[in-house]
Amino acid sequence: MDFVIRRLTSSLSRSTLRLSRFLLGLRFAAARRQSLLMDSPVLNQLFRQLFQHPACRQSWRSSSALSGRRPGCVRLSSTPSRQQSRNLSFQSFKQRIFGHSKLDPGTLWTPREHVMQNVDNFEEQLQAYPLVTAKELRHHRERPRQVKMLTREFIDDSLYNHNYGYFSKHATIFRPGEPFYFNEIEDGPAFYRMLGERYHEFEDQLDETNPDVARQLWHTPTELFRPYYGETIARYLVSNYKLTLYPYHDLIIYEMGAGNGTMMMNILDYIRDTDYEVYQRTKYKIIEISPSLASLQMQNLTDSLDAAGHSDRVEIINRSIFDWDTYVHSPCFFLALEVFDNFSHDQIRYDLKTELPQQGGVLIDANGEFLEYYNTQLDPIASRFLRVRQAAARRKFRTPLTSKYMKLMRSQLPWQQGHRYTLPEYIPTRLMQFFDILNTYFPGHRLIASDFDTLPDAVPGVNAPVVQTRYKRRTVPVSTPFVHQGYFDIFFPTDFNTTEDIYRAVTGKLTQVMSHEDFMRRWAYIEDTETKNGENPLLTCIKYPSKHISVSARVLSLPYIGTKAMTIPTWKSTVHKKRAAQLAAIPPDWRLPESITADPPLNALEAIRSCDILTEKEQEWTEINDSTVLLSMLANREISSVQLTTAFCKRAAVAQQLTKCLTEIFFDRALARAKELDDILEKTGKVTGPLHGLPVSIKDRFDVEGYDTTVGWVGLVGKPAQSSSSIALSLESMGAVLYVKTNVPQSLMMSDSYNHVFGQSINAFNKQLISGGSSGGEGALIGTGGSVVGIGTDIGGSIRIPANLQGLYSICPTTGRVPWNCSFMHQHYLVPPVAGPMARSLSSIEHFMQSLLDSNPWNIDPGCIPIPWRKELAAKPTGKLRLGIVYDDGVVKPQPPIARAMREVAKKLKEAGHEGTEKDELAISEREELEETKWAYQTSFLQQWTSSNIDALLMPVTPWVGYRPKSWVVSSQWLGYTALWNLLNYAAVTVPVAKVDGALDQPDQEWLEHMPRNDSDRFNWEQYDPNLVKDMPITVQIVGGRFGEEKAVSVAKVVDEVLQEP
Repeated sequence: MDFVIRRLTSSLSRSTLRLSRFLLGLRFAAARRQSLLMDSPVLNQLFRQLFQHPACRQSWRSSSALSGRRPGCVRLSSTPSRQQSRNLSFQSFKQRIFGHSKLDPGTLWTPREHVMQNVDNFEEQLQAYPLVTAKELRHHRERPRQVKMLTREFIDDSLYNHNYGYFSKHATIFRPGEPFYFNEIEDGPAFYRMLGERYHEFEDQLDETNPDVARQLWHTPTELFRPYYGETIARYLVSNYKLTLYPYHDLIIYEMGAGNGTMMMNILDYIRDTDYEVYQRTKYKIIEISPSLASLQMQNLTDSLDAAGHSDRVEIINRSIFDWDTYVHSPCFFLALEVFDNFSHDQIRYDLKTELPQQGGVLIDANGEFLEYYNTQLDPIASRFLRVRQAAARRKFRTPLTSKYMKLMRSQLPWQQGHRYTLPEYIPTRLMQFFDILNTYFPGHRLIASDFDTLPDAVPGVNAPVVQTRYKRRTVPVSTPFVHQGYFDIFFPTDFNTTEDIYRAVTGKLTQVMSHEDFMRRWAYIEDTETKNGENPLLTCIKYPSKHISVSARVLSLPYIGTKAMTIPTWKSTVHKKRAAQLAAIPPDWRLPESITADPPLNALEAIRSCDILTEKEQEWTEINDSTVLLSMLANREISSVQLTTAFCKRAAVAQQLTKCLTEIFFDRALARAKELDDILEKTGKVTGPLHGLPVSIKDRFDVEGYDTTVGWVGLVGKPAQSSSSIALSLESMGAVLYVKTNVPQSLMMSDSYNHVFGQSINAFNKQLISGGSSGGEGALIGTGGSVVGIGTDIGGSIRIPANLQGLYSICPTTGRVPWNCSFMHQHYLVPPVAGPMARSLSSIEHFMQSLLDSNPWNIDPGCIPIPWRKELAAKPTGKLRLGIVYDDGVVKPQPPIARAMREVAKKLKEAGHEGTEKDELAISEREELEETKWAYQTSFLQQWTSSNIDALLMPVTPWVGYRPKSWVVSSQWLGYTALWNLLNYAAVTVPVAKVDGALDQPDQEWLEHMPRNDSDRFNWEQYDPNLVKDMPITVQIVGGRFGEEKAVSVAKVVDEVLQEP
């Protein structure tokens, strides 16, 4: 009514204005009674006469909801004459569809001419009639009588009742046929002419097959701008999915209120055509309350020729979101596009003296007539909304008490002494309940919602709805929400400031609100919807809704807040560019076909062996596990360094596409270096060093001049190293060819190599499992044959864990044995990190250590201790060994395959004549109760080691065979089997000894009855799945003591030998 007063003031004469205020006063005075008789015939007749006055008619703006502010689906209206409608100019058609059209004030219709005049028994009826809900009436075939309902329940029943509700009987969505090819359309007027023609053809066809004078015809942006609008949403979904959830979660999309299903089709088409790998992992679920629309969606999905493959990914759930009771564990995107408008609201008015709220409802008498009433006792839902809004508000929100027009009206009405109550305020209580459901059942959701934030020509009140129907192609607006159920659409504006505050308060998630145009400019290919003269109907033809997007703080570690256009945060833009540059470094001929990348085999090694990127010779060379064999071939010129480097570059490129094992790729630099080494050998006949021409991979932690060392931090992207680390310099001085750097977890602090820059590295043999960490990229690369030897680092198991998971040999040396200077993060550590080799053969890591230490690395790194490789200590022992064996550290019990492998190795060693002394705990489980200082603990343990008189210690590397990516979010994995030796500064070697056997490694009774000792033990026990880890490698750890690298290698030779014996 504020709107009406404002319009009247601007156009009426003083006398007419006084009359209008008088009549309005009469109407609102009646409204202030505790019981209000709706739509008095006398007052309605006076209002009709008033608005037939020429002055008023000129100033009265259209009450049609066609003004371009319709949230969700805009109703199209038409004049009675079809021929006249067709002859309308494009401007007239645009106005009628998108706003600013004029409506004959005589069409402002009020529901009933004959209402009950006697309300003396109203209080009696109010007490006697039961309070019912829309849910209780859902399956009733007849509209209720002799009941009372809260406003939100009445609106729900009117819109969604399965038998007589508005959406169950009248809804038809305009489909313009073929998409508009905007680039071929001359300008905006031409577009509107085409739209008008298609609209009338569509409705004419409907009338020919099923005439319906009460047909409710909508049009939506999804249909008008098909497929561009849906593709824009898809682009946003895929981008955010790949940056935050891929590959450890599927892309799960829920859409609520999907209309014809066009949005679903457009999104799935786009994902299938642009990223088949993501499409294979996409699940699309529609939650549709309307049975007729649910059937239509399924029919369109079945009938469409473009929907090939979609049906297996789509589930249509015909139920109300407010009946949802299924917990969704997985992260998901939740689309609520143009649906908030039809969420029912509660009606609240305020006492102007006490400012206390009263809640509105409607009494439906025996004749089906409506009587509005207010109650000073608010129900719990409305009361909670008001409390939450007040507590969560970060800015002022509008209520009837703060309306300046209300104050103006009060000051000018002569009977203001009795003017006690405000106009009603409509509060979105159902929206709050919707947020409750998202928070309870979809805790990992990301909400994407859109709606109009303002509506003209609404019924009187704050945040009031537009109520209208359509009859004989004419739009008929109504002045009250209490109308004959099922015949009228009731839709509300969305106050995005309040919506944002309520959403944050209920879910605890961060939000971002932006305009439709800003969203489209960021994510749409807007050139696709530009006409020849540069106009863009997608951006300009509809005053479109705000977008409300939520981001889970668990997914993104950075706040994602703002009111600017939806620009990708800087870190995401940086990641896009970095990954694009990484892909560009792989020659197009070395990229896998979509048939493989879309659904790669479980084992990446099998995919590499089956692809045709490598020649037969290149496959043969890269399958050689012993680096000394390749070095001999290079020295004897059986193969050139360029040939071998090309082969490993190809294989590394393929491995990267399957496992995401790489960070920096510098194939061109490597091939230039290989050519240089070939030329030197050709001219001099001598090799440059012990690693002459051999491609060697290196972990991302080490600096290589001219390339980034990000260790998974976005902030370090684009900051190349100014010089190379000691280990890189040493390798190149020995003739090695550096060609790639390998992936790591962010900050190197996990046993799972995942970061936001390069994504998730996965296992070389099982894409469902991790590759380990922090040298996980190195482990995956070597495991797939993309490198014959590589360099990792270890501070708690970071070399040995990836080696364990890929079945590799590795050495974790004592601090200072291998050069470290000029690596990333020069600082002092309580437990210093070390560098060491990883390879597919024991001879490879031994040759590497010998070559490196023989090159006198202490001359370039002052922290490197001058101890050369001692061949005599590394030789295979001729006598009997005395080994300590730890089966269980007393903290976390190893899984069955590891326990079996340990028993088999111990048995083989004993059969070969070696002595094995079981060390149940070796003080490992009590270490936290020992001396508080590191030095005291090292001293204590050294005494135990010396008194035991053992040559080495044999034990598992980890208590688990493998686990799925990102399991560290759920529970911390126990690293005590490896981290202990870093604390003690003891050298250790890993040796692959077995594989998981699906038959032998089923959980036995002892495992099933095991009572977990702690949270880590419980996690390890619960996650064991012999089918998941079938055929995975099992590796043991040989600990050689401080500076015991050679001794550990010597014992490893014995273990290798006894395992090869039948």
